[in-house]
Amino acid sequence: MLIGDTSGYNKASGGKSYRVMIRLTKPADDPSASNQDLPPVIFPGGLASNLMTMSRHQDELTSKHGFAVINFDRLGVGLSDAYPRGATRPPSAADVAREMDYVMTHIDCIDANEKWIQVGGSMGTNVATAFMVLVPNRLCGFLNLDGLPHAFLQIQ
Repeated sequence: MLIGDTSGYNKASGGKSYRVMIRLTKPADDPSASNQDLPPVIFPGGLASNLMTMSRHQDELTSKHGFAVINFDRLGVGLSDAYPRGATRPPSAADVAREMDYVMTHIDCIDANEKWIQVGGSMGTNVATAFMVLVPNRLCGFLNLDGLPHAFLQIQ
């Protein structure tokens, strides 16, 4: 997915557009399935992880429980674009939360107004916490796998 960052979703991008890699799993369309009304789930990644770190959990949530699940590599991680040359600072939790909101809003197969469940592990918990402060109306649930607040959580 291309994020046109002229609006400053992630200040570490220096205002330039960048690509993020997204992994979407969703159940097969089955009108008789009882899980049609389940909210989508998103995994904000940890500091040293990419979208494959939680892929097994993502697959289980989709195949066994019927959730649509998104996992993504934020700017500078995994298969997403690297930080641009001359970046003035690393991203904050608020930057990644805004980036995640962009991803959640622009996934074609999920209604942009849908409420989501976040599953945060490691640094992803801090991102999810920042997201809950910045965009509280987008969530219907949050699962904190672990994580402790630290300087990364400070929102500018």
